[in-house]
Amino acid sequence: MTPSKICSLFALCLGIVFSCKQEKKVTSETYSLNLNLVRLASYDEGFPLTNEEVDADAPYKTEDFKQYYSDFYKDKKKAAPFNFDVDLVTKSFPELRLLRAEILARHGFLFMDYVMRSHFNATNWYQPVFWYPDFKIKLSDQEKKFIDKVLVFEKKLYQSNYIQGANGKIGNTQNVVNWKQFDKIPSEMMTHLKKDGFVINKGKYEQLFHVYDENYYDYTPSFLTTDLFLQVLHMHISKEMQAIEEERLFNVINSLIADEYSLFKKEYENAKSPIIKKACAWNQVYYAVALSLITGQEQQVPSEYKDAYTYEYEHAQNGQGQTSDFLGDSLMDYTQFQPRGNYTRTDSLKQYFKCVKWLSNASIYIDSDEGLVRAILMGNSLLKSNVRFKNYSIFSSIIQFLAGDENNLSLVHMCKVLKENTGLSGEDLILKVNLDKIRWALYSIDPKIMVPKGANEKTDYYLTRKKIVFAAGRYTFDGEILQRLVNIARANLKIEPIRPFPKSLDVFATMGNKTAENILINDYKEKQNWPAYTDTLETLKRKFKGFNDWNKSVYNKKMETILSLQNTVKGAPYFMQIPNWQKKNLNTMLASWTGLKHDMVLYIEQPSGAEMGDGGEIPPPQKIAYVEPQIDFWKKCIALLNLNKKMLSDNGLLTAKLEYRNTELINIAELFVRISEKELTGKQISNPEFDSLSFMGGRIESLTLSIIESDEGFVSSVSTPERYMAIATDVYTYNNKCLEEAVGMGDEIYVIVEINGLLYLSRGAVFSQYEFIQSSSDRLTDEVWQKQLLDGKEPKTTSWMRDIKIEIPQVKTAPNFNLY
Repeated sequence: MTPSKICSLFALCLGIVFSCKQEKKVTSETYSLNLNLVRLASYDEGFPLTNEEVDADAPYKTEDFKQYYSDFYKDKKKAAPFNFDVDLVTKSFPELRLLRAEILARHGFLFMDYVMRSHFNATNWYQPVFWYPDFKIKLSDQEKKFIDKVLVFEKKLYQSNYIQGANGKIGNTQNVVNWKQFDKIPSEMMTHLKKDGFVINKGKYEQLFHVYDENYYDYTPSFLTTDLFLQVLHMHISKEMQAIEEERLFNVINSLIADEYSLFKKEYENAKSPIIKKACAWNQVYYAVALSLITGQEQQVPSEYKDAYTYEYEHAQNGQGQTSDFLGDSLMDYTQFQPRGNYTRTDSLKQYFKCVKWLSNASIYIDSDEGLVRAILMGNSLLKSNVRFKNYSIFSSIIQFLAGDENNLSLVHMCKVLKENTGLSGEDLILKVNLDKIRWALYSIDPKIMVPKGANEKTDYYLTRKKIVFAAGRYTFDGEILQRLVNIARANLKIEPIRPFPKSLDVFATMGNKTAENILINDYKEKQNWPAYTDTLETLKRKFKGFNDWNKSVYNKKMETILSLQNTVKGAPYFMQIPNWQKKNLNTMLASWTGLKHDMVLYIEQPSGAEMGDGGEIPPPQKIAYVEPQIDFWKKCIALLNLNKKMLSDNGLLTAKLEYRNTELINIAELFVRISEKELTGKQISNPEFDSLSFMGGRIESLTLSIIESDEGFVSSVSTPERYMAIATDVYTYNNKCLEEAVGMGDEIYVIVEINGLLYLSRGAVFSQYEFIQSSSDRLTDEVWQKQLLDGKEPKTTSWMRDIKIEIPQVKTAPNFNLY
């Protein structure tokens, strides 16, 4: 480093001009005082006070000062005499703290409290001693008396840190100690802070951790939200799934489908029984469509099925159209084949998506003998080959670990029934008596819970027909809730259905969220619109009150984690006891639920209705932060990650990369548990703990880069959709329309919090979430949704969020806020 560069660095760090001699690094890690520090108030950082005689010039006689620092303060002025007669009655709590601290600052004390450091750095006389570990301060009698006098007023005002507000105890804005850090607080924002202690401000952050990067450089106390953790947790699970699919499942399903296609092609050519020959031809086409979708290559099929094969392949490939004569399914919806969620990232994921959609949506109706014979031959072909059956079992078990149990009969059930009838083989399987036996055995183990609703009897008939698929969509309890809370029945097409689409709030109201239910009943007037709504809701609440299948899948465990945010927190800080905080929680839950539905869009059964450097010569002041103290939530996150690791290991899927990311998230959650416990019990947060918390934005960004496996130094340099946090997914389909749930760009949240006894205005990041109806022929991908947001074409914020969300310019750091 050249002398000129050293001088520039000093000028930056100290905010003064001087000629440099040599460089000597002093950091917050190396800076310490030998004397035990004295706290004059419980919230003080501690001062090197002594009753012994002190040589005030001692620090300036040291070799360190002569060699390195003698030019530091050459332009500083002598402070004007201190006014010991200042009127204290009119002073606020923050002003009294600064007035008392000025006595110590005049003695050369180096404040690690960033508010104090900034305040005195703005003077032309502050000359803190930071190179002398034996630094001591001996106060004069006049100074002692003045400090004691100030403390009387100060401690009295401190007792009013919290005052009574309209909704209970509230943080006293008069006692917030870092107001001077900000240029100007708009009145709209201050109104919310005085009323609720927090407010969300609309932002356009590409990633939530960007807010914390800004906080780190601006010294704004960070409010570490559950949203921040849920965002990176979503990315971890999302990329975990992509790795499993691209590195394992793609090859497994490709090989299996190719084998099945070849087998039925051969059996079609060799079959002697007309019934079996016809079924083999149909099965060959079924697998030919799947194989074409995953390989992009056309396959040969029997001549009589060439038109049917072309129709099915083109409609599935293009993701448009309805009705399948080949399947005998007039309700077949090819728009479901549009790759979305994570599946737009690579060509192989797009192909995999379409293939698996076919295998889970292409129904084989077993209420007819013809359909049952096809399904029996498919199941039997798996059982006849250890390799094919093993591949099928691998595929099925991995999807079960991710998304849970099937919601329809599949070849899993057919294989089970056929194993129980081991004496049957060949043409014996298709005898009428055996067909009936197999059919009723299948009917008796049908796992279907979620049944789509029809607008009329004819539709209901088609929706309730017994069918089997290669691999069924997975049942989710929230999917059942969405399915049950619609009413699409109507006497004729001229009458609009009463409630054709559910709302995401339905899920959380059913699971006991009173805020969600209140919004539905009082804001959206659901009972007035559909009188049976509340009775249906109450029935569902009773059904799911004792739900405890949380460890069945990653999906369920993530839902348990999300739902824990509505649990009561013992000893919660005042702002979490304000009713409006539950709306903040609800917004977080909805956005995280959206991310979960986004990741699992391929596997779960969709309900439907038919019809972040810092440094310098002087040790920097201490950065501080606050963790949203949701202890149960943080512990649930740890449990989810532990279950995730176990399931990956049990299925032979735990790689070194996945284990590192999973462990890093556990370590962060464990840190948040420890800090939350301290916050709720009033224990002091240590400086090393503050360091870990304040750097969390950089830690999360580093982890994010690892998760998306980018060589870029910053996520903002990434060219893939992962650059943005915004995602979209459809969760319900009805009558050529779908219900879209979307997460937008990141918003910022301001919260008045207590950190080691003092009130600060802190800043964090939260989700923005949207719900709207979209044409099912244009189901949103992340790329399209992100462009829509970047073009400024975002939907309106939901009405119930307007109580806690504002849209004002970002609050800037005050120009005279000087820490260097």
